[in-house]
Amino acid sequence: EIRHKPTGAAVPATAPAPAPLRRPEVGGLHRLLGLRTRGTTAPVRASAQDRQLPGEEIAPGLFLIESLQPQAIPAQPLSLDFARRDG
Repeated sequence: EIRHKPTGAAVPATAPAPAPLRRPEVGGLHRLLGLRTRGTTAPVRASAQDRQLPGEEIAPGLFLIESLQPQAIPAQPLSLDFARRDG
């Protein structure tokens, strides 16, 4: 059985007053949306030409950085079968 709310003449005359709408806090909305205020400017970034990178530039924007890592001498000689060329 479905019951609906009374309508028309059956509605009580003293309907509850709607809750007052509160004004949203602008700062809170900006925080939720991730917005920033317009008063600040973005910090000045250094251009790419002003930065020094380690290593040797072997192509435009490509730097070679070599480092030697200490490593134990292998007990057995390494197999070079992967480098064999047939033909």
